Amino acid sequence: MLLIESVKKKCRFLQLAITELNLGNAQVLCERAEVLQPLNCDIILSRLTGPWDKTLRYAVRHLKPSGAIILYKNPNVLEKINEKLLQKLNLAISRTIDLKLPLSSVPRRFVVLNSSSGGPLEDTI
Repeated sequence: MLLIESVKKKCRFLQLAITELNLGNAQVLCERAEVLQPLNCDIILSRLTGPWDKTLRYAVRHLKPSGAIILYKNPNVLEKINEKLLQKLNLAISRTIDLKLPLSSVPRRFVVLNSSSGGPLEDTI
């Protein structure tokens, strides 16, 4: 598991958490996703990283053809999605999941995107 974070202070916290929790299969990359070489990921989870269109442009180059991108966003994200950009990136929304954060009433939405040609992860997420 790769945790990508560009803020050094947050990277140090993530590294401490990995060490304290003994997560031997996790690694922190203190870098911006757009400058990394393609990572060939099965799943990319993007947590409130900014405008969805920029996030997708940066994330899709790191995705395996059968992979999935999961956006963790505010509930109104679907109103802002540009279908032409999804087509250009060969992505399609396969599922959305609405939830409220534990111990609060803050709503969030997971948007799962797969290759528009389908893939093995489409039915498992």
